[in-house]
Amino acid sequence: MFSIIKVAPHPGARKLALATALAALAAGHAAAGGFESVASPDGAIVAASAADESAAQETALAHAAGTITAQDSSGDGDGGPPPGTKPAKSLGNGMVAGVKNADGSLTFYCKDALLDGFDWFAKLKGWFPSVLHTSSAVTPTHQVVDMAYAKEGSMTFKNVVVPTSGAYHMTVRYAFASGLFPGIDNRPMGVTVNGAAITEGMSFPITHSFSKYQESTIQIPLNAGVNTVQIRAVNDHGISRADTVTIY
Repeated sequence: MFSIIKVAPHPGARKLALATALAALAAGHAAAGGFESVASPDGAIVAASAADESAAQETALAHAAGTITAQDSSGDGDGGPPPGTKPAKSLGNGMVAGVKNADGSLTFYCKDALLDGFDWFAKLKGWFPSVLHTSSAVTPTHQVVDMAYAKEGSMTFKNVVVPTSGAYHMTVRYAFASGLFPGIDNRPMGVTVNGAAITEGMSFPITHSFSKYQESTIQIPLNAGVNTVQIRAVNDHGISRADTVTIY
């Protein structure tokens, strides 16, 4: 079964009506453990949460100028995109410089990464990796990257600049609940630096909520100057909410 809300473009009160209806739908499905996503007409996932109703409401307001479809996760999966679906496209190019923190570390926002290795996931009617809106993100735009459902998905930061060569820590802020992968309590990811594979198993233990974030850290070798760091899928159940990557 699935539930659908469709709102034609219209200013004013219709925006509030959409937000209210969508938040109510999110609450009902979250209580049943089935609410999974909010999708735009071209199939891109613009918000997803099993618990964060405010994220769905914020997205409803932001996208009330066009049709929005809300669906649960009980539909059929697999299969290619419907005819006329827009090709997957990365919102970021991976070239945005890291934000320098007071302690000298650099923070990169995952939504700025170059996304690639897209897969169409019919159950959620969208391409993955995908950029999502959620109020739980520390990224200023409240956007995160969903790396699930794409067996070869990747996000690449091509402008990681450090002063000296050596070993650095890389910390990823992330979140995920069981979602469509019940029983999976760890969603490992691969890491590649300057073209060399560093690990196929950076550990990301379950946080038990799409809005409850924690951090995972590994050491990576970096060269003085510009480096390219890639976090990539090693299976079809990557992390669902990748918020920031910090290098120090």
